[in-house]
Formats: sequence, structure tokens, C-alpha cells
Amino acid sequence: MGQGKIRRPLGPLKKFLCRACGRIIEVPYGVPKPMTCPYCGAPGFMIHRLNAGGRGGPPWAKG
Repeated sequence: MGQGKIRRPLGPLKKFLCRACGRIIEVPYGVPKPMTCPYCGAPGFMIHRLNAGGRGGPPWAKG
């Protein structure tokens, strides 16, 4: 197998936007929001969730 291949996790991903550099950060469910942007190093408060969470959340928010 090639050693330079990037492995993508199977299954749904959470998407975050770094407001400092504008890049999309994707992480699998079960992995917390990044503390810093992996691309530019911006702090966590600059990283915001893009797609609505399909899991968890308060009971009153579920439709």
C-alpha cells in the first residue's frame, strides 16, 4: 500500500469553519471540536460548527 495516502474516516463527519483562514475542518463524530485550527493555528473560539449535529443536543431541540 502507498504510504503517502491520506486515510479518510468512514461514516459521517462534523464540519467546522475556521474564521481566521476560511478553511473547512472535518472530524468524525465522537471526536471533539479542535482546540486550534490544524491549518493556521487559530484558537478554538475562531472555529464554528457548520452542519447541524445529527446526534446529541438538548431533548427540546429534537424535532
